[in-house]
Amino acid sequence: MKYLVLAACAAFLGLSAAAQQNTHAVKANPLGFFVQQYQLGYEHALNDNISVQLSAGFIGGTTEASDSSGVTLEYSKTGFIAVPEVRWFPGGSACEGFYVAALGRFRSVTT
Repeated sequence: MKYLVLAACAAFLGLSAAAQQNTHAVKANPLGFFVQQYQLGYEHALNDNISVQLSAGFIGGTTEASDSSGVTLEYSKTGFIAVPEVRWFPGGSACEGFYVAALGRFRSVTT
């Protein structure tokens, strides 16, 4: 019983320390749903000024398009996207506020 109470106290202290300092963030791209691109991202602070983020997602769905003669075409697309990013926060509060970033983007789509 003593070990259970000690483990619960340690877990509570770990949670409260993480709440004081925002060093992790999980993000979603809700506007991507309109263009059928479903992304999640994870950001991790390395220190007070620098963080790294990786966003990954799935691209899919069907789209209809019509040409000038009135012919309607329907096509489907499928693929994935990955965006690694390094962020610098000049204000000294990583994962929050204004930042300058360097990023890359890899996208593969089959139509």
